[in-house]
Amino acid sequence: MKAAIIGTGRMGKAIKECLIAHKHEPVMLIDSHEIIIQGQLPRPLQDLGKCVDQVDVGFLAISTLDNGEQAAGYIDQFLKKNRPIVTCEKGALANEFRIFQDDLDMIGYTATVGGASGIIPFAAHHITDETTEIHMIVNGTANYVLHRASEGATLEEALREARTLGYTEPQSDNVKSGIWHEIASDITGKVAIFNNVLFGEKILHGYELAPEQLHDGKIAKLQREAEHWRYIVSFTREKKEAEAIASFAFRVPGWHCFAGFRNLDEHPLFRQYLALRGMKNAILIIEEKDDVLHYTKGPGAGPERVAKVMLEDAEKLVPE
Repeated sequence: MKAAIIGTGRMGKAIKECLIAHKHEPVMLIDSHEIIIQGQLPRPLQDLGKCVDQVDVGFLAISTLDNGEQAAGYIDQFLKKNRPIVTCEKGALANEFRIFQDDLDMIGYTATVGGASGIIPFAAHHITDETTEIHMIVNGTANYVLHRASEGATLEEALREARTLGYTEPQSDNVKSGIWHEIASDITGKVAIFNNVLFGEKILHGYELAPEQLHDGKIAKLQREAEHWRYIVSFTREKKEAEAIASFAFRVPGWHCFAGFRNLDEHPLFRQYLALRGMKNAILIIEEKDDVLHYTKGPGAGPERVAKVMLEDAEKLVPE
């Protein structure tokens, strides 16, 4: 399999190493300035449409610095040439979903929600008409910060650790802006993608979801009571809201969504299934009628793990 990698940061490098380890060929690298094709002179970005047919698949590994327009442009270039593309970037599917909703069978998007935890395929397999509740942790950084704070670290120290490990964006320079970035950009985008891919009757835009502001007093409360709080996203058939910090809510046909930093004692199953340690994501799916639970958890970040999930998507999209 010959591949193009869009983005040459930590994620792009991990994808390249993963491809080589699995005997695939990363023959095209695309950065913010030029296209580098193995055995050829560098070419300008505007030539991408002329180069895409030299590969079997693209891997999109750029940070979201806008509302997904840049990533959407890359995806469009591959689809126009009938080439599949795998992405871990969230902005395009969170905010430009209508452009691609008829071409989802050409896009690998497992890594956009929950990193390497496989939340979307797990949910697609287990959600039925009998499902009454869905509860998720979809941001490993927020989970990591609260877990470390529960062990005695300050929120500042925990966020700095997450940044050093490459789990959060470099611009997250203090607790308030760092945690707010994870909520207002990352979590809202993932929730929009989850809804758009799995439900889709009402298409959401991540940038339209508006969490309540995160005030200093609430940050102090999270520091003091870190062991009792996690950022939990719920889809329920009936409207259910409770005390929450930096929350947002909306309704789509068949579902009410409520998300926020929520107390683990709010629901009888939260502490058992969602009091996660470290950089973890999870999803809990409940069918009340037959007392059925479906649950999975996994790493929410980490370039090597995410690269492996993206490769699995690509291998399903590209015929042998």
